[in-house]
Amino acid sequence: MGKQSKLKKMRKSGQEGSIDRPPEPVDCDRFVQDIEKQGYSIERIQRAPEVPTKRTEPQV
Repeated sequence: MGKQSKLKKMRKSGQEGSIDRPPEPVDCDRFVQDIEKQGYSIERIQRAPEVPTKRTEPQV
């Protein structure tokens, strides 16, 4: 059996296995829980400072 046919066989067998099992349920709060475990808080967001719209000239 050649390299291409082995790859083709592996792809074919891999697709059949993924169709049989149902997709995992999505937990909407999981993302927030993971972020809070890393030390971030959704209530205390630190936003970036506003970028000025006018160009300021440097003072010497």
